[in-house]
Amino acid sequence: MAGEQWKILRQKMTTTFSSGKIKAMMPTLTQVSDELVNVLSDVADEKEPINYRDMASRFMCEIIGEVAFGLKCKNE
Repeated sequence: MAGEQWKILRQKMTTTFSSGKIKAMMPTLTQVSDELVNVLSDVADEKEPINYRDMASRFMCEIIGEVAFGLKCKNE
C-alpha cells in the first residue's frame, strides 16, 4: 500500500498496537502460550504426529478471542 490508503490504515492500526496496549496483552499472551506448551508437551509424550496447522490456528484464535473480545475459545 502507498499514499492515502497507507496513511488511513496506519492511523487505524497504530491505536490498536500501541506500546501500552501490547503491554496490557502480555499476561494473556503468556497464559495462552503456557497452555500451548503444556498441550504440545502432552502430545509429544504420545509420540504421535500432530496437525501443526490445526494447533497453530487454535492458538491464534484463542489469542485473538481473548485479547480482542475477552472470550475463551478453547475447544477441549
